[in-house]
Amino acid sequence: MVQPVDSVFSPKSGCQRKEKIMKRWKKVILIVGLCLSFSGLIFVQIGYKAGGFQSLIENNTKEERFALQEKELHSFTELEADFDTLDISIKESDTKQAYLSYYNIKDHSPLKISNRDGRLRLTENRKVTSPYKNRFRLVSIRDLIFWLQQKLTDQPNDPYQVILYLPRGSKLDKASLKMNSGDTKLARLSVKTLSLEAKNGDVSISGSTFKNGKMTIRNGDFKTAHSQFQNGTVLISNGDSKLSTVSMDSCAFESTNGDIKIEEATVTDSQFSLKEGDIKAKKISFKGINTISNQNGDSKIELASYNLFVTAQSQNGDSTVSGKALTHYKSDNRLTLSNINGDIKVR
Repeated sequence: MVQPVDSVFSPKSGCQRKEKIMKRWKKVILIVGLCLSFSGLIFVQIGYKAGGFQSLIENNTKEERFALQEKELHSFTELEADFDTLDISIKESDTKQAYLSYYNIKDHSPLKISNRDGRLRLTENRKVTSPYKNRFRLVSIRDLIFWLQQKLTDQPNDPYQVILYLPRGSKLDKASLKMNSGDTKLARLSVKTLSLEAKNGDVSISGSTFKNGKMTIRNGDFKTAHSQFQNGTVLISNGDSKLSTVSMDSCAFESTNGDIKIEEATVTDSQFSLKEGDIKAKKISFKGINTISNQNGDSKIELASYNLFVTAQSQNGDSTVSGKALTHYKSDNRLTLSNINGDIKVR
């Protein structure tokens, strides 16, 4: 009896053949992968015994484009820095003397250093940094080894970063920083008068104290934590701001385009002004006379204490204020919120 054609060439038999072929290929791929992995381990072991990684580091050091430099500094009370593309970081150390840490580029220093009459002046040597900072290049093995060296040691994370180490407890009378397209990081810095201008770059401040000063950030984010600001002005054109565990006394904070986020703060006789962006605050206390004005954005405030009187008004939006913030109308602590387009919520 002749079988029907459909039974001989059924879809089921075709699927079975495909499954067998796939299983064979899986076995082949698995075997090849195991062989390559085993061979790789053998070559790694051979290279390690031959001093391969150390040799790569030594060869990399000989032909290195960047060479780490450390320069001790005489004592000073004033600081001036004018950088075009370099980043700057100021932090404390356990050393008795201040010192600089940076990288020479092709055996040339990216810095011009002057330390006279108690004033330290740092100026970027643009002839050295300009040809390399923004040049596109492929990542090489040398770059990977250089990155590993940075991660395994206390070297700057960026060859275009300058780190100024100050002895623990140092205090400066004046600090003037002008940054064109580099980031600024300040940690545990105590300054009477601070002047900071950042055109294109982020600003990060932690554990620092400033009695007077002005910070202007055109394009970049602003972050600060565990810091104190007095008699200061912060102007931000384009960028978000985050303030954590801060104290502000007699300060003005203006943001043209960006959000402001505050987590745990004590604000005294200060003003916040926003044109485009939201302001959100948690665990915040107000003392004296304070104002928050917002043209286009929402204002949400969570108070840490209700020992104040709050007034709020929005032209095109809802205003909601907790009853606890309305009972102390005779209090010397005041907070006035005004919005043009946006909601106000205080609780």
